[in-house]
Amino acid sequence: MTNPLRWIRRSVQARTVAMTLALAGVALAAVAAGLTVSIRDGLYDQRVQEMLLDAARGTAYAQAQFDNADTDNTMATSSLAKATIGSLRQSGSTAVGVLLAWTPQTAEFPQRINPVASDRMLWSITSQDLTDGAASAGTQMWQPVALADDAATIPGVLVAAPVTLVSIPYVIVFAYDLETEAATLSLVERIVAIGGVTVVLILVAVAWLVAHQAARPVVGAARVAERLAGGDLTERLEVRGEDEFARLAAAFNEMADALQSHIEELEELAQVQQRFVSDVSHELRTPLATIRLAGEVINSARSDFKPAVARSAELLSTQIERFDALLADLLEISRFDARAAALNVESSELVAVVTRVVSELTQLAGSRHTRIDCHVPGGEVRATVDTRRIERIVRNLVANAIEHAESQPVEVHVAAGESSVAVVVRDHGVGMEPEVLARVFDRFWRGDPARARATGGTGLGLAIAQEDARLHGGRLEAWAEPHKGASFRLILPRIPGAPLEDDPLPLVPPTPPQEADDDAPA
Repeated sequence: MTNPLRWIRRSVQARTVAMTLALAGVALAAVAAGLTVSIRDGLYDQRVQEMLLDAARGTAYAQAQFDNADTDNTMATSSLAKATIGSLRQSGSTAVGVLLAWTPQTAEFPQRINPVASDRMLWSITSQDLTDGAASAGTQMWQPVALADDAATIPGVLVAAPVTLVSIPYVIVFAYDLETEAATLSLVERIVAIGGVTVVLILVAVAWLVAHQAARPVVGAARVAERLAGGDLTERLEVRGEDEFARLAAAFNEMADALQSHIEELEELAQVQQRFVSDVSHELRTPLATIRLAGEVINSARSDFKPAVARSAELLSTQIERFDALLADLLEISRFDARAAALNVESSELVAVVTRVVSELTQLAGSRHTRIDCHVPGGEVRATVDTRRIERIVRNLVANAIEHAESQPVEVHVAAGESSVAVVVRDHGVGMEPEVLARVFDRFWRGDPARARATGGTGLGLAIAQEDARLHGGRLEAWAEPHKGASFRLILPRIPGAPLEDDPLPLVPPTPPQEADDDAPA
């Protein structure tokens, strides 16, 4: 399933639609909220005014009835109050309940009657503050309440006003519901919500169409650019119309034509160069073989020569060997450049390969007063590799480490992971500056050309080693610091071409305790 966030990051259309949806949603939500609040407040205020007028009429009606009360008969007064309260609901009032309640002064009159309510619910929802406030102010007062309607509650309003019955102060309370207004507001909210969603969907559709029209040429350009980068130099954009996108497509096609022309020229030059290197290397091997035979004859008879001539014969033999190695490396490089190099793989035991290479270089290490420490696991480390190429990589790394170790030990580590194997060669010699490390795998590159070399390298060893590692689907990496040595790590998949999913050995070695102590502040 596609990750929406990743889709938004990778698609202009998706970002445009998402932004339109977000902005339109926020704007419409704000408008809908403001509209709903305005409608709600308008309905509420209008209904409250209607309630106050209705309550005023009901209060006047009740007061007129109370003015006819028999002042000497409490039972008659109570009956009149009950009849008046009951008749208020049939007099055209919209109140859902009426209550005749006491005021703080009512208790001072012994001839007072008990409060009268058309609905027992009014006793629980009418607050003392409302009745006392209306009595003390001598005018209408109101407050919002929640009215019980079966199992649910509906919003309502209580309106209280002072009245007198046989000269005794009371408060008459009218209860009104807002059920009709609540239903109207709910309908308005649904209409606003449906309308808002509809508008958002229309905006999203419009944004998608506009973004699609605007992004289609860009998407096409990106697709063609990817194919050009993949090597298909014949891909071009279709030019439609005369607008900005058409001019962009035409300019892109001109750039692609120029790029194709330059790449073809460079490929032709590269092929010529590869053929030249390959042909020269091959042509030189025959005369070199003759020179080598003649050099061996001369070198074998150097004991009969004068010292200066004998030394020249020895130098001749050494340089012929170096020339032969250089030709072999040039031929190998030309195979890599021509993509003609192929693997001859077999299941190999990596520890045995490394141990064999270390044994071959032990004499060289001794001549440089260097010790080789080999750290290998107890069991087998098997991988399907081209053994000849892996031996060449390890031999090159160990020989280079001996050359630059400055008589310090050289460490060779072998380890295996779930899907890969690794070899790390570490020396503690002169190390490398960052600018040298950045070019350590370049062909014929030497960080210090004036430095004496005992191994007679050609300057192609690390470049060939890196190509051998890539041919297996692996990596050859380097780390170095000045005066702290260097570390080279070879990581190979157990099966050539398989993905490298783990790192059995670290490239950067851990800092020894003594070095950490030396770097600590005093």
